[in-house]
Amino acid sequence: LADIARLGASEPVVKNYPTYAKAISMVTSCVALVGMICLGTNIESSSLHIGAPLSNDKTSWVLWLMIPSTMYCFWDMVCGNLAHLLGKIDMVSPFVNLFCVGFAWYGIFLAYKDVQDFPHACRDESVGGGYWSFQPTFIGVAEAASYMFYCFAMVVTIPTIKCQMAQPEKVVRFTVFGFWMCVALFLSIMIPQYFFVGNLGPDNLMEAMKTDRPKGWWGLNKPWQTGANFWPGQTWAFMVAINLVLTDGIYVPMTVTHLEGLAPGAFTGVGGWTTMRKVLLRVGVILTRHFIAGKVDDFLIMTAWTSAILIHINVIGPIIGFYRMKACSVSAPRKALHGLILLFSIYCMFVGVWGSIQKFIHRDDPDQKAGPGTQLREMSSGCLRAWCDSHSEQEAFDDGVYRRACQGLLG
Repeated sequence: LADIARLGASEPVVKNYPTYAKAISMVTSCVALVGMICLGTNIESSSLHIGAPLSNDKTSWVLWLMIPSTMYCFWDMVCGNLAHLLGKIDMVSPFVNLFCVGFAWYGIFLAYKDVQDFPHACRDESVGGGYWSFQPTFIGVAEAASYMFYCFAMVVTIPTIKCQMAQPEKVVRFTVFGFWMCVALFLSIMIPQYFFVGNLGPDNLMEAMKTDRPKGWWGLNKPWQTGANFWPGQTWAFMVAINLVLTDGIYVPMTVTHLEGLAPGAFTGVGGWTTMRKVLLRVGVILTRHFIAGKVDDFLIMTAWTSAILIHINVIGPIIGFYRMKACSVSAPRKALHGLILLFSIYCMFVGVWGSIQKFIHRDDPDQKAGPGTQLREMSSGCLRAWCDSHSEQEAFDDGVYRRACQGLLG
């Protein structure tokens, strides 16, 4: 990947494989970083809304989070030394990360306990947008795989990190270590979650940390969002937000640095106009980040979009560049392996993004806008019967939701 801050004002001349990678990764790296910081604000505001809701939605927290965004965006202009900021964050982040992973495992345990409330008829049937089966779908596989590609996220930060390292030659070793650590933590959460709760579990494990769920909650819309917040979930929400705000101290300044690297001639030197351009760029990053985070509620949608860029940067781009530059002779088995990786990456990128686009298009549908637990989810007749059987006849007819749903079954 390119050290964009040192590319210079002229177009790079492609002479070898590293230079080719430098040329094609400039824009995509910037887009990926913008996507990552927008996703960070989305999850931060959602987590803080769970931990301490200020309004009916996360909008208030999106606005409050502009304070740390502003601090990080202007850090280099005010304090100058990005390495000093990274060093301070590195002292705290590992402990916060371990705390968050531990609570994620606890959330899986609570989700497994709650899934036992789901009747058998509601576990294995898949009807429309209702209860998902444990069998993967064509789009579902691509979406899940694209989330895994998010483990490549740190790679886009290599150029700036390398500039700040006392021993730049060690960047590859630490990057490989960091990547596999990220993969290990990712799988340690994903595999147990899918093994114990399958697709019936919540998208956000914090939603498993709720109490006082209504009777028959598993048959209502947005079932995992029903109930009252419980202190473990609120504690975890705050720790996730703290973790991401600390991470912003890495990604936000690097995003600004990469964006300046796209037009280094406009942001180098001294003078009033240069300073004004730097200020306008940083204000633009802040406004763009929080506008997108406020408009897209589902963090999985933003994850899929950002992962698509990461797939291009770290998988598709290097393979195409490798063969275009003819760096070395390649055996037939290796070509076949590269071809399979390329095809699977393209599949994950386009199909995964298509699934997230569909979710984004339908985000304003009445069913999506309805509050948690206000109506029944779409379900099979067997699941509906199980839900009606979980209530007495008097309970069913005392409430309009129950009465409309069960009047045919209850006579």
